[in-house]
Amino acid sequence: MKKKEDLNFYNRLASIFLLILPLGLVGFSIFKIFMMQPSGIVLNIIALIATALFCIFEIIIISIGKKKDSSLQRIVFNENGTVNAFPLIVVSVASAIATSLLFLGIYLFFTRAEIDTKSTLLVLTSIGFYLFINCLIYYIYLIMFRKREFKLKDLIK
Repeated sequence: MKKKEDLNFYNRLASIFLLILPLGLVGFSIFKIFMMQPSGIVLNIIALIATALFCIFEIIIISIGKKKDSSLQRIVFNENGTVNAFPLIVVSVASAIATSLLFLGIYLFFTRAEIDTKSTLLVLTSIGFYLFINCLIYYIYLIMFRKREFKLKDLIK
């Protein structure tokens, strides 16, 4: 197995790459909202800019650490190395909410014709995608740094 520093580096690199994806969706959403010109354009743009700023802040925090331990270490695992149950439950609930927001936003975007509704759904989809990517980063960290190896039999249980 690779050294822990290498795993930290690869995890940070994957996290940064995954966080660039919501930035792209936010940029696309801002472009589409300016093209549609809805009535609540200011609030939609403010929400999207806030989402982009959170994403950029998270990318900066992740890239500062280089090879040292991630701050997720204290969240994901207890002092003795076991999985911390409360954050796992919170992230599982957040994953369900993010997936619901994402699919609901995409479905309603293509089925509704009103411009105001479409612009709001773009904001909802962008925020849901950002939340989904953060949950995915948590799960990737959990799998990469578990004490025991991850096997296919674990998925069957």
